[in-house]
Amino acid sequence: MLYNKYNHVQYYFEDTRHIGRLTEPSQTIYISRAGIPENGEVIEISLAVKDLSIINAKFLAQASPTVVASCAWLTNHLIGQNVDQLGQITVQQIIQALSLPDHQYHNACLAYQAVQRLILEIEKDGDKKCLA
Repeated sequence: MLYNKYNHVQYYFEDTRHIGRLTEPSQTIYISRAGIPENGEVIEISLAVKDLSIINAKFLAQASPTVVASCAWLTNHLIGQNVDQLGQITVQQIIQALSLPDHQYHNACLAYQAVQRLILEIEKDGDKKCLA
């Protein structure tokens, strides 16, 4: 599928602001991974959290342009939000933000799975109260 220059997928695919991995030792960092390596689509999303607020987000992706765009949109969307808002992210929200056609649904699901795993990581760390 070709994306014209006005397409949301191309915009976020080319947006490199949030590519990378957070490693700042003075921050609380949560990392989640999703995907199936055998299929060639693997993502990692890392969040820096301070006082229950997401202060930074980055991603790494070995995946299709649509998955990369989903991760770029997601990380951009999460910065400045409270961690309790993670549970409000839906696959449909990602699909609508990128104007994805139905046959691209699985690409948005990968980013959504990473969010669900972030929630589990935060809960495991003892911040369960903030996600209730």
